[in-house]
Amino acid sequence: MICFALTLWNGRDPILKERLVGLTGNQGNHGEDVKECYFYLDSTPTHSYMRMLYKYPQAEFPFAQLREENQRRGRSAPEFELLDTGIFEGNRYFDVFVEQSGE
Repeated sequence: MICFALTLWNGRDPILKERLVGLTGNQGNHGEDVKECYFYLDSTPTHSYMRMLYKYPQAEFPFAQLREENQRRGRSAPEFELLDTGIFEGNRYFDVFVEQSGE
């Protein structure tokens, strides 16, 4: 068995990015929610092969803005998502492709 973890750093965040960022049930206005832009591109049913695309902003990741804005909003308001922060304006992000295969 292999344990695999991708760690990224854009040179601006105060921490290394080693997992998807989300809100806990008390932080989000609709409960727990991951606040990232990632896409599963391919996978076998057994997960012996998997491929995904992660969009990692070049600017500092807006951890506090996502948490504070979602806490401020009521349950009837839409969730405040990563795209709503404007972090991807100007196409300033890294496309990170992760591909894993094994038996």
